[in-house]
Amino acid sequence: MGQGGGECVKEKVTLAEFFRTEWKVFCDLLRQHRGQTVVIILLYNVSVAASFVELKFVEFITDESAAVISSRADGKGLIYGSLFFLGALLLFKLLDSVFFVVSERYDDNVNARIKERLTKKLSTISYEYFERKDTYEKISIAGKAVETYTSAVYGAMKMIRTVFFLVIYSVLLSEMGVLFTTVLIASVFICAFLCGRVSDYQLAYWRKHVHPKTRRNIYFKGIFNSRVNQQNIQTQGSYPYFARRFQACNEAERRSYLKLNMLTEITEITGSLLFMAAFFFVAVVLGAKVVRGECEIGYFTMILVLLGGMFDNLKSFTLFLLNNNEFIRVVSSYYEVLEFAESRETGNERAVPCEKKEALLIRNLQYQYPQAQTAALNGVELNLAKGEKIAIVGENGCGKTTLMSVIMGLLTSYKGSCERADAECAAVLQDFIEYELTIRENIELGCGGRKLSDERIGEILRQVNLYEYVMGLEQGVDTKLGQLDNGVELSKGQWQRLAVGRLLANEKADLWILDEPAAYLDPLAEIDIYKLIFSLAGGRTVLFTSHRLGFARFADRILVMDEGKIIEDGSHQDLMRLDGFYARMFNIQRKWYQ
Repeated sequence: MGQGGGECVKEKVTLAEFFRTEWKVFCDLLRQHRGQTVVIILLYNVSVAASFVELKFVEFITDESAAVISSRADGKGLIYGSLFFLGALLLFKLLDSVFFVVSERYDDNVNARIKERLTKKLSTISYEYFERKDTYEKISIAGKAVETYTSAVYGAMKMIRTVFFLVIYSVLLSEMGVLFTTVLIASVFICAFLCGRVSDYQLAYWRKHVHPKTRRNIYFKGIFNSRVNQQNIQTQGSYPYFARRFQACNEAERRSYLKLNMLTEITEITGSLLFMAAFFFVAVVLGAKVVRGECEIGYFTMILVLLGGMFDNLKSFTLFLLNNNEFIRVVSSYYEVLEFAESRETGNERAVPCEKKEALLIRNLQYQYPQAQTAALNGVELNLAKGEKIAIVGENGCGKTTLMSVIMGLLTSYKGSCERADAECAAVLQDFIEYELTIRENIELGCGGRKLSDERIGEILRQVNLYEYVMGLEQGVDTKLGQLDNGVELSKGQWQRLAVGRLLANEKADLWILDEPAAYLDPLAEIDIYKLIFSLAGGRTVLFTSHRLGFARFADRILVMDEGKIIEDGSHQDLMRLDGFYARMFNIQRKWYQ
């Protein structure tokens, strides 16, 4: 079980699953970047060939030098051969440099493509996916594919390199006998595997013991770095408490890292001892053959160098195979996000024509969130005439926001029917975004980012009573807001008026949806916002929710919801006479003001 957000990760995946994922990614890269992928593989194989040339150069230079020293050669062969090998190695090094440049460009192109695919996909994913608990986690993990995706190619290259070394090693050792060759290769495999296993345990320890403590340490550190948190800490006098917790987390993290470092040392010592044992075995056997004159000193040197390279390659590849969880996890999430169902239309394009006299016609509407045990909407019936001002009230969880989301076209997997006559709708939600953009850009977002004239921007600012304030700023409507670019900070009321300005920017919207639009304002500011909205609405149809029932009196009709149903429908006076659910809620709130 992973840490945070209910993350659940398979502790181990099979090699078959790993190779299937590796192949899937590799084929995808060939489709998307065929030319570059082929070039990368070819250049990598050249670098592999260079390794063999280096080995033969070691053998040549050793044997020729021994021959010159013993006066068995005049040195010309050493000179000419060295020049040949050095020229070949220089060529390979140049090609290796080309490989480095091409691979860097390749990584950039692949990463850019992944970002593009994810961004495009996220802009079209059905809103209902965001109601699932694990969607944000999957998207976050999928974003790591930018760093992980090309490892499939390089993993395949590691396989090629490892197989190449095995073949070359077996061929070069074949003259030593089948048994000797088999035992030696098997020992190298065992050494690499054991080192990989130790490293795998090391990684598991980090995930289980170190990483959670690090995350908690970061959490407590973040508490001290927030203005709002500092306000609460200093008001509560809780600084000593959090300082103690922070210190305790630091100490726990330090102890965990000490244990992890000990495991690292054990890994290094284990690997070194195993390698030294294999190296000693080869050195003794081949050394004896050199003494007996059964092989050349150059062959002896080459085999020992090859042994080191072989061990490093197998160790790296084994570790790559053993620690494949993250690769599988990231790639699987990436493909899962790409396969999310798309919302073929925007909310403003989902209007279904209904009778002209009606703005909204809902029949037996039912909706249940993914993983929820009960329905959020359960048989909602609603007729809404054009130009009506409707308030929806009820306790938390009664279905108000869900009903609004269905009407806006955000939730589409419902049963029943929801017919909206208006071509477009515009909304101000409770948790509207305070965009750290310019004032102009904030308003233009209301019409999808379409450019508006200065005259239109000015008109909207006048309507929301922000014109004088904005014109008093040095850069006017082009003033940046928020802390991102050291912009101007607005009050909550001003941000709220700017959000209303976005409503006005969409001139095609004949339906306004307001879900607790003034929830974070003081009562006087809230009254101002509601008065402003209703004064600007004109003949538009308005549907709004509010916990303060006094504002429901602005409405032509009040709908009372409970357990996903509309249980009462009428004007304030009608519902008070009914003396039902609404009347009880209203009287309870009224007592607070008496």
